[in-house]
Amino acid sequence: MKPIDEKRLERTEDFILAFQRTEGKSPTFRQIMKGCGHSSLSRVAFDVEVLKERGRLATHSDCPIAVPDNLRAGVTKSALIVGECACGEPICAIENVKGAVTLPVEIFGEGEHFILQAKGNSMTGSGIYDKDLMVVSACKSAPVGKVVIALIGDEATAKILAKDGDGLYLKPSNPATENGERVYKDIRPTVPWEIVGVVEKVIHSV
Repeated sequence: MKPIDEKRLERTEDFILAFQRTEGKSPTFRQIMKGCGHSSLSRVAFDVEVLKERGRLATHSDCPIAVPDNLRAGVTKSALIVGECACGEPICAIENVKGAVTLPVEIFGEGEHFILQAKGNSMTGSGIYDKDLMVVSACKSAPVGKVVIALIGDEATAKILAKDGDGLYLKPSNPATENGERVYKDIRPTVPWEIVGVVEKVIHSV
């Protein structure tokens, strides 16, 4: 199987959803290729199949590319962009509203959400890149394995919540090394810390 380009996949999905909302029908593969800047129709076909396998798209008898019923556009809500969050070493949490993003309630539910801009590359293995916007569901706890926003003292970071014999800790998802050592290391806070949200979706920068 071809390697999956998560950024390209995100662009493909966003284009299809936007096209369906504005045109009332699905785009053709050629329209997707042109609209997303893909190099070939085969890349479009590959992305569409991956999105179908993940339940993000469906096939109806009268439409080769369709949004599943549970993901159709409907009621929306706004989520504020409240600042930056480290995807590397923790940085000072910034609560400075920069704007807002409209989210479909069918996908994200009625709960409280906010947006943080990623800073750094420690989470590329989870599809989060520098300057991406992370859609965060506000909460105080999360299952192990989820990408969480953790507040360590006055500093915020996005990491995978992990657990071992010593308890909970925060793990990056970029295995990069330099001189034989990991560039991005596990974080085991020595000061009080808390979970303030779980990353539910990422809006990639282009």
